[in-house]
Amino acid sequence: NLSGSPSAPPIFGVSISSPPCAKKKAASEWRKLKDSLVPLLRLTAFHVFKACRQILPRCLANSPAIGTPDAKATMMPWKVLGDEAFQAGNYFMAGSFYTRWFEEHGEDEINEMVQAAVLSNRAACWAKVGHFEASKDDAHRALELRPNWGRAWSRIGLASAKMGQGNEAIDAYKKAVSFDPSSANVDALASVVRQLNGPNTDLAHAEKENGNTAMRGHEFGLAVACYTVALVL
Repeated sequence: NLSGSPSAPPIFGVSISSPPCAKKKAASEWRKLKDSLVPLLRLTAFHVFKACRQILPRCLANSPAIGTPDAKATMMPWKVLGDEAFQAGNYFMAGSFYTRWFEEHGEDEINEMVQAAVLSNRAACWAKVGHFEASKDDAHRALELRPNWGRAWSRIGLASAKMGQGNEAIDAYKKAVSFDPSSANVDALASVVRQLNGPNTDLAHAEKENGNTAMRGHEFGLAVACYTVALVL
């Protein structure tokens, strides 16, 4: 603050105005501009404030707007931004946000469940844009944190199938169904088996017996996976 001036926290903001747009006949165009521009500002402009504090004169930007939070409190919500971008279909942007999350948290993040979720989400981003090798790598990293997570196994199944690694895709989807026998995982497993195998009575019988064994061992998810393969064959 300037010497002798009252102490007050600096406030940052973005103001968009245009005198012509204030006219009634321009209301429709103004609404269109806001609808397209405001979401973009939410994802970009408000992220540069931290950098601005390093550039503006100290008397104008010498402290956070509210209090003096620690570094942990000032971290950007990169995961939330990534989730929103993914839902909007902006997969490259979402992947970038998830990467920024790791840049701020990295291996120091104590919640392994959250780490696995971010890796799985980023794997989904890479799959959406056709980067299947990167998707598979992230899914494997997620499994290192949550070995029994069906969603991560399904990511590997999809990436493997897209890269022509049929047997690995089937194995991964069987694991996905074993840990999470959801309709989506069951349908994905059936689809991959159907694409890669013709009718095979012997293999179908073997999978049925594997399912029976799993049922006797109370491994119901594995039983569903085996019966799914048997039914397709």
